[in-house]
Amino acid sequence: MAATPPLPTTKNESGDGVWQGGLAEAIRQPATSTGDDMLDPLEKKRLQAQLGAGKAKDTSYFVRKNGVNEVLAPVEGATVDDGVSTLYFRECEDSTFEIGTMSAKILIDLCKNCRFLVRGKVVTATIEMYKCENANVELGVAIRTIQADLCNGAHFHFSRREDFD
Repeated sequence: MAATPPLPTTKNESGDGVWQGGLAEAIRQPATSTGDDMLDPLEKKRLQAQLGAGKAKDTSYFVRKNGVNEVLAPVEGATVDDGVSTLYFRECEDSTFEIGTMSAKILIDLCKNCRFLVRGKVVTATIEMYKCENANVELGVAIRTIQADLCNGAHFHFSRREDFD
């Protein structure tokens, strides 16, 4: 049996601190005002239905983050077999998210004036965006499917031409 890789560090550069324990632990921290603890039960059920019941439990939520710079650090030596989360960003404003960790999929919903730097592998190579305004996504990995519905000012920048083909 292979050794378990260390958990990633999630760092919030807005001064709220640094947490050990990976994405799931970071979103449970009440001081950050993020994660599924910010959602009322009806909103959580609606989001779970939108994600699909089987996938909802493996989702890391970033909800109503305003004016922050977050770094989701990669896990050295991590593989798909270690388990990956869907990353769900909702109602964030004026923020930057540097995504270095491996994820299953990235969903961006109702975000305004946000920047997403995708550097970690996205297993399904899929990003979905809905009703976002002035969202910039900089891709340093291959993404094969981008769905941007009802967005105003959505920009996708590919670092390599072969990732666009």
